[in-house]
Amino acid sequence: MEPIFPKLLEAFQQDHIMLGRGFNELSCCLRAGDPAGACAAARRLYEEAGAHLGFEEEDFYPVLVPLLGEEVVRRMYQEHCCGFDVIHTLLSRGPDLPLHHDLSGRLLAQTEVMEGHIAECGELFTALRHIPPAKQQALYDKLIEWRQHPKLDWERWTVGCGALRLAQCHPAAVPPGAAERSSMPIFQRFTVQIGPDERRELARLAARLIAEEPALVANTTLDPRTGSGIENGPALFFEDHSEIPLRSGAWFDYRSYLLAGDGDIVMIGSQRRPAFEAYCHDLLGLDGAEVVVPGGPPDLPLAQRCAQDPALLAQLCGVARRVGRLGLVPYFGSESAWALASTIATQSGAPVWVAAPGPRLTRRVNNKLARDNGNG
Repeated sequence: MEPIFPKLLEAFQQDHIMLGRGFNELSCCLRAGDPAGACAAARRLYEEAGAHLGFEEEDFYPVLVPLLGEEVVRRMYQEHCCGFDVIHTLLSRGPDLPLHHDLSGRLLAQTEVMEGHIAECGELFTALRHIPPAKQQALYDKLIEWRQHPKLDWERWTVGCGALRLAQCHPAAVPPGAAERSSMPIFQRFTVQIGPDERRELARLAARLIAEEPALVANTTLDPRTGSGIENGPALFFEDHSEIPLRSGAWFDYRSYLLAGDGDIVMIGSQRRPAFEAYCHDLLGLDGAEVVVPGGPPDLPLAQRCAQDPALLAQLCGVARRVGRLGLVPYFGSESAWALASTIATQSGAPVWVAAPGPRLTRRVNNKLARDNGNG
């Protein structure tokens, strides 16, 4: 067993004291419902301890794999993911936005995961004894280099939460009432409470799944102004089953028309049915939504046809620019639906929310064949 390089041990202890104090302060602010305090705590963590987190990710954890095993180190990376996501989310939102209950609960659960991670870091100090002195010296030099020249690539380390990407990129585009839409009311029949222990376990599970497959919630090919979510405001509704495996082939063009509201646009794949629209207007009292039919071959997905229809695409981009954002409410969060959202965001310069998870996650949770084979 090698002696611990004194300066390296001292530096580790100092940094972990800062980390523990910082995440404890952060969790206290989240419990108190103090968004400004939480953002300030996240900022201090970023400035004072971010370099140490980066050092562990890049330089220290790879050295621990032969000593602690891949499974233990993988779990440590996953717990870091929780901490990164909390800091990144709060710094991206800013102190003036309120923390809604669901968001605050998720961030608190992730913070508590990170607090547990820091409390268990005595194992790391023990592991230092098994590292040769020359390597300990090299690690200390790396840590000092990180402190002097931090290269914190948060976009790389945290894939974030797809549901928050819109708020992170354009917080002004997501008002306090986001995650609700008046034309799509949800009537609660049963009250379900998720306790703190369950939230922490969910945070750990999410971190593990995301670490193993980052593409579940991150897609670098999409415009960063796109993100999962739902809110009031103009939206494009479309019911398209063409990209669903094992689909029945039935047409449900107008079904989403019943969910649309004033100022929305409903896209259908076949010719319009004036009699049905009159029925909706006259008997059901549904007014205000515009019905459009994109050009292009009928065998293409609706979103792809829309992206290839210059007039319709220009109309949607115009709405996005005028209002400052636009929503997409597809039946299925397919690749083509997200590609359309990305195209509108890029051409209009406005954020676009999609009422669906990202394409990879959408495909995974809807893959009935995978579930039948025990892989879902």
